[in-house]
Amino acid sequence: MNEFRDRETGETKFRAELLAAFHGLLPKTWTSATFDALNVDPVLPTPQPESESPLRIVRRAGATQDTNGNWVQAWEEIHRHEDDEESTKAEKDAAYLAELQAATLQKVVDEIKRRTQERLDAFAQTRDYNDAASCASYATSRKAQWAAEGQYIIDARDNTWEVLLQIFSDIQASLRSMPSGYGEIESELPALEWPNV
Repeated sequence: MNEFRDRETGETKFRAELLAAFHGLLPKTWTSATFDALNVDPVLPTPQPESESPLRIVRRAGATQDTNGNWVQAWEEIHRHEDDEESTKAEKDAAYLAELQAATLQKVVDEIKRRTQERLDAFAQTRDYNDAASCASYATSRKAQWAAEGQYIIDARDNTWEVLLQIFSDIQASLRSMPSGYGEIESELPALEWPNV
């Protein structure tokens, strides 16, 4: 127990504050007698609720009594932004939502790029190469099969990223909507099939 409610003022205080007020001259274990002497009640922790709106936040709001008569942590939900001299609440809300949307879109882009590269790496690994870059390094090999596989992965890599970059370009030009994830564009990437050497 680390938080307590003053019975007279209703103010919440932490154990460290009470110890400091009494110069540390308090028992190591606090009992109901200690609470009575300090005129406080312990405040039990409660889980912080989550706001359903990104424009609102949840913060502590003192203590409240539960159905068992225990004092427990109270929470309140407030609006994230307020008007000030520089901008209105509505302007701040709009800017914040735009930032959230941009961050969400960037996460999708990063996931698509990562999964696209993993696809190439996984394909190279079917021929026991460490990854696509390792396979590509064999394009100048003296062994015909390794050279062919190295050149193939280079071509496959180029073709794959050309398609993906075109998808991103079309999104920026509003020619298509932003996919929700890699699964929506995977079928548009060039097929991968090793050449017969």
